[in-house]
Amino acid sequence: MLTSWLTLVATLLLSSCERDWHVAIAGFDGDNPEFCVSRSAECTGSGVQLTLMDIDEVDDHGNRLSVAWSIQAHSNEQQDYIIRRVVYGSVPKGWLQYQQPAPLHEESYYSINGEFYFRAVGRRIPHVYTREEFFKRHAP
Repeated sequence: MLTSWLTLVATLLLSSCERDWHVAIAGFDGDNPEFCVSRSAECTGSGVQLTLMDIDEVDDHGNRLSVAWSIQAHSNEQQDYIIRRVVYGSVPKGWLQYQQPAPLHEESYYSINGEFYFRAVGRRIPHVYTREEFFKRHAP
């Protein structure tokens, strides 16, 4: 019994570490980046079911400096939880805004749900790094 329980816990922990979604910046709507959320690193395929999206300004070590924007799904419709494209500052249908969007500061780092990181570089489309890539690049 104990062995079965430990196996179950180990399986759940390992599976929760696997990333099954990706974020890319597909372009801009005015000065605001448009995030593409999908199951593919190339921003193809269907959207991803999320319950919240927090964008935080972080330092170059990933420590949160401030909340830049925070939204959360709040709908009775399951399809409203599936996100494909989100423009920074534009609340998707069926979602609520918990933090007004702050201006993105050029050359500052930002985190998306603590899983993806990008650096604001004006109107150039920045690369979005996974958590592992970001911390590897910014290791002391």
